[in-house]
Amino acid sequence: MTSINNLTAVWSSNTTDYVGIGLNVSTTSANSFHDQSRFLQFKLNGNTVFGVDANGAIYSQGNVITGTAYVSTDISPAFNKANQVYTFANSVFNTLNSSFTYVNTSFDRANAAFTTANNGWGFANATNTTLTLRLNGLSSYTNTQLTSINTQINDVSSGINARLTGAWVTVNSAFGVANASFGYTNVSLPLIFNTANASYFTVNAAFGKANTALQNTSGTFEGALTVKGQLTLLNSLSAPGQITAGNINTNNVNVSGQLNAVDSAAIVGNIYAQKLYLANVNDGLSKSGYNGFLLRQNGILYSASAVEGVYAAYVNGRGYQHYAVYGLDSMRSVNFPLESGTGSQLTDSGTNGYSYAYALFSNGNLYTWGRNTYGECGLGHNSLVEVPTLAAQNVYKVYWHPSNGEYNCSAKMFIQKTDGFLYVTGYNGYGQLGLGHTNPVYSFTKNSSLGNSFRGVWNLGADFGCLFVQKSDYTIWAAGYNGWGQLGDGTRTARPTPVDVTTAWGGGSGISIAKITGGWGRYNSSESFTAMLLYNNSGTTFFKTSGCNSWGSIGVGASAYYTTPQTPNVGSGIISDIANIGGGVGSMFVLKSDGTLYAWGYNGYGQLGLGDITQRNTPVSLGIGFSTILNDGMTQSVDGYYAQTFVKKTDGYLYSTGYNGYGQLGVGDQTNRSTFTRVWLPANFSPYSLGWFASTYPVYTFLCYSTDGRLYAWGYNGESDITSDGSGYSVTTPINIKLPFGA
Repeated sequence: MTSINNLTAVWSSNTTDYVGIGLNVSTTSANSFHDQSRFLQFKLNGNTVFGVDANGAIYSQGNVITGTAYVSTDISPAFNKANQVYTFANSVFNTLNSSFTYVNTSFDRANAAFTTANNGWGFANATNTTLTLRLNGLSSYTNTQLTSINTQINDVSSGINARLTGAWVTVNSAFGVANASFGYTNVSLPLIFNTANASYFTVNAAFGKANTALQNTSGTFEGALTVKGQLTLLNSLSAPGQITAGNINTNNVNVSGQLNAVDSAAIVGNIYAQKLYLANVNDGLSKSGYNGFLLRQNGILYSASAVEGVYAAYVNGRGYQHYAVYGLDSMRSVNFPLESGTGSQLTDSGTNGYSYAYALFSNGNLYTWGRNTYGECGLGHNSLVEVPTLAAQNVYKVYWHPSNGEYNCSAKMFIQKTDGFLYVTGYNGYGQLGLGHTNPVYSFTKNSSLGNSFRGVWNLGADFGCLFVQKSDYTIWAAGYNGWGQLGDGTRTARPTPVDVTTAWGGGSGISIAKITGGWGRYNSSESFTAMLLYNNSGTTFFKTSGCNSWGSIGVGASAYYTTPQTPNVGSGIISDIANIGGGVGSMFVLKSDGTLYAWGYNGYGQLGLGDITQRNTPVSLGIGFSTILNDGMTQSVDGYYAQTFVKKTDGYLYSTGYNGYGQLGVGDQTNRSTFTRVWLPANFSPYSLGWFASTYPVYTFLCYSTDGRLYAWGYNGESDITSDGSGYSVTTPINIKLPFGA
């Protein structure tokens, strides 16, 4: 993953009075909030990455970004006005301070005048005393001398009066200035502060306008959007490519490629993503393992093994003969000696039954191990691989799906290398590798027919599996088993060579696949169907189904199968997620953006949560209050009937319904449920991810990660799946699995 260390925004003009950049703002052109007259460039290490031209169109180098750009300019003047007002207020305060200084100076002068006056009176008294003594003692003064003495007395009196008058004038003047300054301040400051407040109200209003505009904003990125800091979206972001950001805060994120959040992801609504990778959030729980389980945490891969039964713990990565270490409470790390000291980080991992497990590192090295019956490890043979073995290099992505199953040996593997092409290996009985034939493939083989530019790739099912691909030109292609019409091409004929099914599924330019789910057979049945969620550039969603309808999974009635896509009625509004539980024995769910959950299909053990065990052939609403479906794609190994459904509600808690013969619901007993019942997890436990594996059938062991890093497990324990001491077949109440694990 490329990191961006120096992404800057540069204006070609001198002005920089802008606030933000958006796409396709739903307001009129007359709104002064828009200003498309300037040219804006985003530069990476000095080189232009993309920009906005004088007409508001976005251009780029290397990536295509569609939409219309805007730049806001009306907030800066408000800030300038507010700054001017506060500058004026400061000048008034400075005047006031000057007045106080003048008052103090005047008081000092008054004090000096009083001192002078006192000295003058002292001098006058002394002079009068002298004159009196002289007059009393020397009566021989002439008239001229007496006149001189009187003149001196008058002069002293006049001087004293003048000094006193001057002092009082100075004092009165100082107080007058001070009073005038205070009067000016009292009158002016309220007006000044009112003006300042009004200016900041203007600023707030401008931000309100910006928020309103952003709430109506949507954009489509056909490449990679990298944000060094934080990406905040009030509505939704549709990005068929890749998003990398420090923080992602949004209601809905639609990503056909990969979503990377380097620090955290606070997502109020839902994520549509082929791969969700949150670097500093609990990394990952494997799904669909058999007699083995993988947990990826803080860049380290841990594995657990159940007791060897029909098939050994081939996917524990530590040599399957080491099955003496049982239980989730005895996890051990899986070693990758070739990666030691390279600085490369573990970025992805997973399991597919007992057939294979994989680990992908940031340097593109892919390791595989497992039973390898059909060459699914991609190592050029079909012999057992006990420990991680380097299978491919320059790998960009591994395409895996929970429907690949637990209890099977007919596995296949799809990877994309940095050259953009798909490379495939493994089981190919119905042409699900898309290579034009039905022979097994033991080494990763390039599928050149599909090109090297994709919006999404879906590796679905196992024995009766198939492949769906959406190319960068929005066309949709399908290959593999099609015995029930699940490819949607109007036939029930297997397709070893990919066929174009764009029109059949309602695709076309600007319409992307958000998610594909469904059921593609199981170990002892070929019943298969496909469910597809699509969306267009304006955020409108479309939902289609095709294939086997033995259990009502298509959602449009009771016909046995449909070879062309149908549209179940789930009401109006945005669909935020779709899910299928139980493989080909499908229990289907659709979650709307307002929290409404619809359910239909197989319901033999209450897995639809409708309060009964009656099959539904069309969608039924369970009401609002739902936020996440956590076990999409769970195939239920051999028998899809014994399934469970797990959801997270808007109250933040985990709920379950369905088969509970071994405590798989985690509700404290072994009684089936037909309504969603809260799982017995701690009150402060916020579910983040759900994982599962099987060690026999038809039972599961479940694990759940919390957002703060705690791990709880419950369900089947008959093969020491959870506790290595073999304490009972069932763990009906979730127990805490302590972290970290041993080496």
